[in-house]
Amino acid sequence: MQAIFFLALLASILMPTSTITLTSSPSQPPRRRNALQRAFYSSIVPGIAGGFAGSCGTFLLFPLDAAKTLRQSSPSRYPSLRRSLKALLTHEGRVSLNAHTLRRVYAGVLPTSLLSFPSSFLYFGAYAFSKAVIPSVLPRAEGPPLHAASAAVGNVLSSAVFVPKEAVKQYATASSLTWAASLRALLAAGGVGRLYSSYAATLSRNVPSAALRFAAYESLRGGLSPGLGVSAAAAGAGAGALASALTTPMDVMKTRYNAGLSAGPLLPAVRAVVKGEG
Repeated sequence: MQAIFFLALLASILMPTSTITLTSSPSQPPRRRNALQRAFYSSIVPGIAGGFAGSCGTFLLFPLDAAKTLRQSSPSRYPSLRRSLKALLTHEGRVSLNAHTLRRVYAGVLPTSLLSFPSSFLYFGAYAFSKAVIPSVLPRAEGPPLHAASAAVGNVLSSAVFVPKEAVKQYATASSLTWAASLRALLAAGGVGRLYSSYAATLSRNVPSAALRFAAYESLRGGLSPGLGVSAAAAGAGAGALASALTTPMDVMKTRYNAGLSAGPLLPAVRAVVKGEG
């Protein structure tokens, strides 16, 4: 589960909305270069804001994300999110909050939260940079298409960090191993390539999700009251709910690849899941 509320709120406050003009005459290449530099530097603050927001959101929502991983990796055993969360909190036949259950629920939370920073930094930084630069390359790019394209660029770049981080996190949750033991097991099973086994499924889920989320987010924010925190939070929640509802099937496939339950090309794996579990 992505920390949509925190990402949307902080990024909307700090993200620049101006467009950088890159056009210049052939005799003035420094102006074009300086414009690119300004666009780059203006994307750093949104990137840092998104990085901190992503780390905070990952930490706070980690138990729900762990429960979601169990639910998606074994739907017959965990028919509901409540059932999977209950399983995480059960020790010696009883649901309780103790050292054992807390260690299980929060297994790997520190490295996962720390790695969320570079992933979210790339995501929001590239989004801000692309939103500033694309209109100068494609003058007719504006509104939802611009926001969707910028979000897609950000997601492709951030996936270089996001995909292996998610692979280790979800494998650890599904196997009940520690984060370090899961990393060693994945590397032993297939090297670095095993960490990226869910890359196609992740992009199939995250790129459309990001495009939908930011296109809806910018549109919703523009139509809400100017109250900064309220409008950003409401827009982020509404956009996130819409994007998640439409891209959940690919989120399931991402989890199954990371947990080692699916392998090989994406489409045959999808057909196998539909045939076996509906």
